[in-house]
Amino acid sequence: MTAATGVHVAAGPDPAMVPEPHRVVHRRVEIAADPAAGIDEVVTLGLRSEVGPTPAYRPGQFAMVWAPGVGEVPISASASADGVVGLTIRAVGATTSALCAATPGSTVGLRGPFGRGWTPVEADVPMVVVTGGIGLAPLRLHIEELVAERAGRSDPGLVLVIGARTPAEVLYPEVIDAWSERCQVHVTVDRGRPGWRGEVGLVTSTLSRLRLAGGSAAALCGPEIMMRLAAADLLEAGADARRVEVSLERAMACAVAHCGRCQVGPVMVCRDGPVLGWPEAAALLGVRRW
Repeated sequence: MTAATGVHVAAGPDPAMVPEPHRVVHRRVEIAADPAAGIDEVVTLGLRSEVGPTPAYRPGQFAMVWAPGVGEVPISASASADGVVGLTIRAVGATTSALCAATPGSTVGLRGPFGRGWTPVEADVPMVVVTGGIGLAPLRLHIEELVAERAGRSDPGLVLVIGARTPAEVLYPEVIDAWSERCQVHVTVDRGRPGWRGEVGLVTSTLSRLRLAGGSAAALCGPEIMMRLAAADLLEAGADARRVEVSLERAMACAVAHCGRCQVGPVMVCRDGPVLGWPEAAALLGVRRW
């Protein structure tokens, strides 16, 4: 109702709830599907807004991505530069499969950026990053920043521990090779294959063999059991609990803390996360089911 006329005026749509059309400008197959081996296809799409500047995504933030006529899913940004946002997507359902099949020139809908991302870490603070499976994607932007900020240091104080089920499921191998020239990188797989020269075992096994600096900060993303166990190992090794962060994955539907689907205890993951500090996350991850 306006004061001048007394007429009720319908409110316009909430911009946060309206997907904006984004053009697929490039598509890269990161992991080829192998149904016989139980391996899902993983694709990175580069998207550019068709209605204005593409918003910049901070490391750890996510978008709600809409496959027209199919559905909408939350995907963390794996890249964000030059007006293009990169999204790494695993084909595990109807919507993600439709997005993975999108070709350059096609259009998808995007809402975002949403959520709380990774906290910047000063270059003089020892840093450990632990990922499992596709959990490397939400950390890629953060790692890129950490590597760039520590460039030129004799000891960058940065350790990356990257886990995957098999060698064929290691994300971004060329990028990992580039990181390994600038910091300490350990890639481990649950099951090795002929020709694999890397480590075999869980990321927690790798962590137990490393001599980590006391007071380290840490960022973890992957299966929740991995994050719980890895966080425990890091804390035992002297990591600063106040500077350990994890990223939670939940079925986010609205992304604006209205629908409640992503609620974990008192936390709305879409609004309060997906990145949470360990003191807050520890109590949540200790509960088997919410």
